[in-house]
Amino acid sequence: VKSTEKQIFKLFSVILTRVRKEVYRMEGEQDELFTGPTLQKIEDMMEYAYPVLQQFPKSEKFAMAADIKLVMDVMLEKAVEAQKKYFKKTTLQELDVANTKLQHYLRVAFRLRFVSMHKYEVWSKQLVEIGKLLGSWLNTVKANSKTSARSTATTRGPTWTMISVSAPLCLQARYCKLKGLLSVQR
Repeated sequence: VKSTEKQIFKLFSVILTRVRKEVYRMEGEQDELFTGPTLQKIEDMMEYAYPVLQQFPKSEKFAMAADIKLVMDVMLEKAVEAQKKYFKKTTLQELDVANTKLQHYLRVAFRLRFVSMHKYEVWSKQLVEIGKLLGSWLNTVKANSKTSARSTATTRGPTWTMISVSAPLCLQARYCKLKGLLSVQR
């Protein structure tokens, strides 16, 4: 009886390890499509923006220019967080909000004539490109979450999303026993 339980636990651990590796591999491939270009575009935009902000009037260098720098820093931080996090949807939405804020700050700076027409056009094109990349990344994340929600709702098989990946194997096996996903016959 105990040897069959040990065999089941070994089999369960092997299956769980393979599933984890496959999930991480698949998510890693998708992330590389979006994080690289998005993060690079944000860094390029910041390289362009800092010299432009230095040309702001002295009265605005510590007001609007500081606010714009803060929003750009938040964008960079959120892009790095989205690259590293497992659940990305909220972080990407916050990054999208920061991008929109920066577009509005830039529009106000242009209207107040702190930024020339050419610099405004170049900077706003960069922000639009970042927005497009974010939109496609966010749509991909949303589509993945919807398909995984559908697949777990329609199938009666094991729901791997319910099991904490960081939980010890004995707790994962207990959870599966309680949910009826793993049955030990004596």
